[in-house]
Amino acid sequence: MAFLYHFVPADVRGDILYPLNELKSVYSDLYKKEVGKYTRVPASTVMGWKVPKLGCLWNDVLHFSPVSPQKLKEASVETGGDPDRVISFYQVDPNLLDARRTVVYLYHDRGLSLADNESAYPPSEPDEIRDYDPKGVKELSADISDETKKYYEEIRKKGVKPIMFRRVTHVLYKGTLDISDLKIVSV
Repeated sequence: MAFLYHFVPADVRGDILYPLNELKSVYSDLYKKEVGKYTRVPASTVMGWKVPKLGCLWNDVLHFSPVSPQKLKEASVETGGDPDRVISFYQVDPNLLDARRTVVYLYHDRGLSLADNESAYPPSEPDEIRDYDPKGVKELSADISDETKKYYEEIRKKGVKPIMFRRVTHVLYKGTLDISDLKIVSV
């Protein structure tokens, strides 16, 4: 069976994963910390982007990856990442997400340079957003592309930690998720 994965936050509290905007009212201190990950891209570009088909903002959804943590780790190590760094993910049954509140973001690069593309997400074109079908998750779980590996490698040469999910297909879910019974996968 194919799964979706969500990075386990270092300071997770309770049994519910909240989208960033909801986290602000539930755990404002965690919100302040998490919103910091958007400092490398213009906040107005990312946090003001409306997700087609869901009628909400980028930070009103939970972000999942259909790519296995093992593949992400292998791509990181192959491109100079720390082989001893342990990263953990919640393993999510794709059927737990209501397909009416979920979309797939294919994350095309549009031929932009690495430097330009740091500010080129979220998508600017509607063709990057597809309807979600839990049965189709396996087809989304392809290997990490050579372009993604090239990005990891080139950004590390600049002394910067790469954005792990850049150029990786996302599944965006408008809702919260109970994590109390989810398996955690660490690689």
